[in-house]
Amino acid sequence: LVGTWILVSNEWLAPDGRVVARPFGAQPVGQLVYTADGSVSAILTAPDRPAGARPREGSPEDRGAAYDGLLAYSGAYEVRGDNVVHHVLAGSIPA
Repeated sequence: LVGTWILVSNEWLAPDGRVVARPFGAQPVGQLVYTADGSVSAILTAPDRPAGARPREGSPEDRGAAYDGLLAYSGAYEVRGDNVVHHVLAGSIPA
């Protein structure tokens, strides 16, 4: 598990396994990094995110485009059987 993983898809699934959304499109971009000491870092982005979009500058539309196409977080992880559980310390979504 330790290492850098490249995102190949991001899908939201219904309890029956159906894909209900692909929030970052059909070809999202991202990385997931697991370290030996139990840290995790993740970033997911939409591939069509405007290159000029800046979250702290520009118009409200530019700021919205920069934020809407990004999910990033870091924290700790643990392995529980066949599952990996992430404990988020900081992220782009405060909740």
